[in-house]
Amino acid sequence: MAEDVVFLVCGRPAMRGRDAFAAASRAMEGRGRVEGAAEVQEVRVFGDWAYSWTQLTLTVHPAGGGSSTRLSGPALSVLRRQADDSWVIYRDANMVGP
Repeated sequence: MAEDVVFLVCGRPAMRGRDAFAAASRAMEGRGRVEGAAEVQEVRVFGDWAYSWTQLTLTVHPAGGGSSTRLSGPALSVLRRQADDSWVIYRDANMVGP
């Protein structure tokens, strides 16, 4: 992901930057296990820019047991090609919910 990546998620402020993403990931450690599947709906490339639309399905299993939660919804990612020809996520809008 790009250093200045931005993640948009329903009901929460935008998460800005790799460090914010890493902190959010660390905050979830040990809270449960997530199983996921992604069904790619569309990918388009325009020179050094691209986007992908994906349908996500997640199942969250709490660490302490109990009922699992199933979430699903679309995600739209904007990617940017780097000088070394690698691609990074630049922006991501995730509409996953119950």
